[in-house]
Amino acid sequence: MGFVLASGAQRWVPRKSYSAVSRGGEVRQQTSRANYRSRVFRSEGEPEAPETDSSLDQDLYKLAIPTLYDGWFSQNGELAKQMQESAVAAVDAGSRTLEISFPPVPNVDEVKFGTKLNSMFGEDIARYFGIEDEKKVKRYMMEFANFYWASRLAEAFPDRKAWILCCNSVKKTDARIPPNVEVACALDRVERGKVPDDDALIIINDPSATENSRRGAKYGGKERVVVMLNSAFVETYDLCGPLKEYEQSYFLKRISKGWVYKAEGQPWLAYLERPDGSVEILQVSEQRPRLADVSKTLREESFRRYSIYNDRWSPGFGARL
Repeated sequence: MGFVLASGAQRWVPRKSYSAVSRGGEVRQQTSRANYRSRVFRSEGEPEAPETDSSLDQDLYKLAIPTLYDGWFSQNGELAKQMQESAVAAVDAGSRTLEISFPPVPNVDEVKFGTKLNSMFGEDIARYFGIEDEKKVKRYMMEFANFYWASRLAEAFPDRKAWILCCNSVKKTDARIPPNVEVACALDRVERGKVPDDDALIIINDPSATENSRRGAKYGGKERVVVMLNSAFVETYDLCGPLKEYEQSYFLKRISKGWVYKAEGQPWLAYLERPDGSVEILQVSEQRPRLADVSKTLREESFRRYSIYNDRWSPGFGARL
């Protein structure tokens, strides 16, 4: 799985057809919002945004960064669909060890004190699981969010027994889960030596620490598919987790002044986020970029275009949170 540069044209051409799991060739430029009701406070001295770099085809890729942040919600379903399609494509291509990573909730940085958008997403999760106590979901927002995404991932593999192995102690017994799913504590199952079915889908939920990833990797082998899902942090000081043999089949990470995005069968895309919350592709790389390098590229281009007026946090300087 990879891409080659087509002769005589600035296009990326897939070596393997992606049509079976794509959205039927539907492609669009992402013009997302920072949140549902965001506004940009522009000062009189703030420069207008220059036009998008025409040398990079913004509409080339079958999967583009999901809508910020409508794509997180079930009514839109964009993020869940992209994650599922990328995972299925990777497994169909022969991969059995996957890393999937993206922000589990719309506003990760604000999850401790809460935002309206996160609150609405918590209600969405509670409806999906049939949990009456929405306050419990919102109280353990990250734990239930990752559990929600693991369940959505299991939906894409209905013929496999799916084990969601959680690396936290939050009880989820009142959640209505897909029929092919069982839930357990990741470390507990490893210590007891219990091994799932030979063709199981094993989702290690938020492994974070390198040791948890290594323990989860012990489930690999035969036809099992092992997925490391949404580590809250990694100890590599880079974009991805510590296990080099794991393929990044779907990846979305906010970095300084933008995002890094990767879907199965596509190159790595670096998106610059503009002061109005919209995004554009700034850099394309077939190899995974280094976090320090891609962050520097986005920071420098943001400053070149907008000077100090592209700050997500400061009113009058591009604030949109």
